Amino acid sequence: MVLTEQLEILSEGDFYAVNITEPVRAVVKRSGVSEGSAPVFYLHTTGAVMVVEHEAGILADLEDALEKVALTSAEYAHHRRGYDTPMAQPTCERGC
Repeated sequence: MVLTEQLEILSEGDFYAVNITEPVRAVVKRSGVSEGSAPVFYLHTTGAVMVVEHEAGILADLEDALEKVALTSAEYAHHRRGYDTPMAQPTCERGC
């Protein structure tokens, strides 16, 4: 049996963490399946699914670590190159 269900989670921008344990648990319960796996993935390039304890200290540490790796205030080439436009209409300065 394969069951697919989509959950919509709206981001508040920048670093945003949401605990999806209960919504995923509800999907599994509704399915009636008692054994198997419940793969979860994110359908966008700028997000991720992580398995961590949803605890304020861990989330603060993660946000701080990510800020050190990729500053939110920095200028990035992909912002200038048009990657956020529809693929059918590329606007890359150097070509796509």
